[in-house]
Amino acid sequence: MKRYLYILWLSATVFSTQIIRAQIAPLVIGDSLDLAIRVELTNSPKAKLRLEKFAAELMVLDFYNTYCGSCIAAFPKNNILQRKFGNRIRILPITYEDKKKVDGFNQKNDYMRGNELPIIIKDKTLSALLPHRGVPHLVWIWQGRIAAITSGDMLTEANVDHILSGQSVVDWPRKNDFFDYEMEESQQDTMLYSKFYSYQNGAKLNYLIDTIGNRIRAKFTNVHPLPLFTFLYGKKHPEMPFMKKKERVVLNVKDLTDFERDTTMPYSLWLQEHSFCYESTWPLGIEQLALMSNIVTDIGNRLGLEVLYTTHRARVWVIKPMQERVVPHKEEPNAVVQSVLIWKGLLELFQESFPPIILDGVDPEKKITVYPSVTVKDFVSMRQILNMNGLELVEEEREIEALVFNDK
Repeated sequence: MKRYLYILWLSATVFSTQIIRAQIAPLVIGDSLDLAIRVELTNSPKAKLRLEKFAAELMVLDFYNTYCGSCIAAFPKNNILQRKFGNRIRILPITYEDKKKVDGFNQKNDYMRGNELPIIIKDKTLSALLPHRGVPHLVWIWQGRIAAITSGDMLTEANVDHILSGQSVVDWPRKNDFFDYEMEESQQDTMLYSKFYSYQNGAKLNYLIDTIGNRIRAKFTNVHPLPLFTFLYGKKHPEMPFMKKKERVVLNVKDLTDFERDTTMPYSLWLQEHSFCYESTWPLGIEQLALMSNIVTDIGNRLGLEVLYTTHRARVWVIKPMQERVVPHKEEPNAVVQSVLIWKGLLELFQESFPPIILDGVDPEKKITVYPSVTVKDFVSMRQILNMNGLELVEEEREIEALVFNDK
């Protein structure tokens, strides 16, 4: 009898688990969200509440985690928006992390110290209902229904006003981390072809070069000319330096609207207007250099551009051996030792205002000590660190590699 009851209990448990799993079907735009869902919170008077307690005319579910720099940097702005719109909106940050992790991070981080937004923690249910792969991931719930799913940069005062006034958001750039755009005719077509088409809403940025049958396919989705041509020339020239510097781009074009971003609008909206998709196939045996050259020419023709990887003169910072005797610097705790190549590469990457940095007569593998007492934020502070390591920094005009865009 006990065995019989155990089997009944086990069957009921398995059956109920299957029902629960079946009920957690991903929601899409137009669906309503069950506000009876119970959530766990931090930075809130109550540790557990139902979502209905946060009901507002507009709810913005902001999925994030403490490892996402852009998510954390947005918290002060989101707090300002919450205060400005008051009870009309509710911005709810949501993370899978636990209270100890979140609270510990918030106490140490400058962006989070003044946060007034309650944070949903240890989330599983909402992430199952609204699946995603990357954060920030925003779900806009307007009058009880999902109106939009976007990237984090779309949460602005103008966009909140837009949706609160009842205006359509159907054309907003959609964030869909599971979008799989495939042109069936492309896979079945045995002929070589080239296609150029507009931005695909909901599709992810994608650079793909693969094989289909006896052909090589190049497929680029929602791409912008600058990073696309950088990618293509990088395939031709693996030694190409870091190109995301204004000194490495020359625009000999009459219309700059596709190249100069309007900073008054969210990047997602700007990208929607100035990106495109491209697909082409090529013979399987074609060499990579020839393939990349052909793709560059084909896309350039469609855009009315000639794009060259060449050299021009520009102002740069040059690291050289120092002639004077090095004055030993006293040891500091937490000093970091790394190669000068890696150090200058990180500065080029994260210091957007810095020009290209060139090594002249310096072994790229030379070890330097980076002292925490000196924060590198400009030419003077960078030179100070280099001087401590027997190196000099000078500003010069030099011939450097660049992408040159010419009108055809």
